[in-house]
Amino acid sequence: MPHARLEYSAGLSVDAPAILAAVEAVLQARDPGSGDCKGRAYPAEDAHHNSVFVEVSMLPKAHRDSVWCDGLRDELVAALTPLVPRPSWLSIDLRFSGPHYHTEMLT
Repeated sequence: MPHARLEYSAGLSVDAPAILAAVEAVLQARDPGSGDCKGRAYPAEDAHHNSVFVEVSMLPKAHRDSVWCDGLRDELVAALTPLVPRPSWLSIDLRFSGPHYHTEMLT
């Protein structure tokens, strides 16, 4: 299960649920076995320049190589660009969870 963290300048009119849903849709289309993407959004009250930052963290897997990540990044840029208010910076960072990562659904 990937995670998406969205940070953005609070002064921007950002549709955080739409951005997080787009991230999940791109991930699931590119890697159908990835599962749900747990997303969270954080508006930054203090910001020097208008910006939208999306960090996606995933488990490392053999098929998620550099070429795969480049394609995922490009697809995220294409999907998110129309959702980002202007003028502002769009930044995307792909990361892999470390060897001590743990996740489970608690019921």
